[in-house]
Amino acid sequence: MARKTGSIQVVFDMEELKLKRTDIDVKAFRPKLRLIGRTLVKQARHKVSKTGVSSPGQYPAKQSGRLRAAIKYRLFKSGYGLVVLQDRPSLPAKKGEPRVWLDYYPSFLRFGANRKRGGLLRPRKNYIEDTGEANKEYAMQAVREAIDDSLKGIFEK
Repeated sequence: MARKTGSIQVVFDMEELKLKRTDIDVKAFRPKLRLIGRTLVKQARHKVSKTGVSSPGQYPAKQSGRLRAAIKYRLFKSGYGLVVLQDRPSLPAKKGEPRVWLDYYPSFLRFGANRKRGGLLRPRKNYIEDTGEANKEYAMQAVREAIDDSLKGIFEK
């Protein structure tokens, strides 16, 4: 797990598989990583799609949809992993004006906060980490298939 505010990384240990980075064709490997990323994002967004008001210990509920839209994945530049994260949301920019960035609220949801107008925001469940844990086997199976596909391409040349 990368950050405690709610991101997961899908990285595999190539030493454990007795492989080197030069053995794997990145062009054949990246599409499988994109598939894993889309699946994890879809399931994490589903966890925060319930409308209404959430209570402490539950997943955050959808009010405006910004939290749901801010869940994204990014591939590593090296092409050998990905991270599913809660991106910093912004308000739509008006023409000719800079974009207005909002506070990084996944940390408020994860750890809770004291509100100015009274009350306390209690921590909510971590939807991204739960999605990663639930799909760990799926992700590793997809990585194994991607390694098989990328290695086949090298030996065919």
